[in-house]
Amino acid sequence: MTLLALDTSTAWASVALFDGRAVLAEETWHAQRRHGDALFPAIERILASAHASLTDVDRIAVATGPVFG
Repeated sequence: MTLLALDTSTAWASVALFDGRAVLAEETWHAQRRHGDALFPAIERILASAHASLTDVDRIAVATGPVFG
């Protein structure tokens, strides 16, 4: 199992690749309101860092963000 985790719910953004036992690669950056500019390049970098491809990913987790109220 390989999980791609994405969090763009705050001013900080993160992507990570997890194989069920360990984090294979991760990247976090201060995105402010420009998450979309860096999200896909970051995914490409962590996949390359882990010597993986998008076809290796069989699960995706997405943060839903902070809840106010």
